[in-house]
Amino acid sequence: MKNVYDQVFDEFDFTGIWKETLGSPEQTGLWIVYGNEKQGKTTLSLQMADYLSQFKDVLYVSAEEGVRKSFVSACKRAGIEYSNKN
Repeated sequence: MKNVYDQVFDEFDFTGIWKETLGSPEQTGLWIVYGNEKQGKTTLSLQMADYLSQFKDVLYVSAEEGVRKSFVSACKRAGIEYSNKN
């Protein structure tokens, strides 16, 4: 077990509410957000993607909304700026 515990991982250096909520997660993997409808999943996911994009490239897959008016509205509600996004 020593070799398991001695491993070093690349972690996100989160601050503020992100640090309080998620700690310092590893910089790899897939994050899935799920729950009942109308509970804020899209807003949370967009805010998280925007925050993560300060550290790494982010791929956001909207399985339900696609790029429709509701998704554009959600991006605006989440405060996503397009100036540095592709």
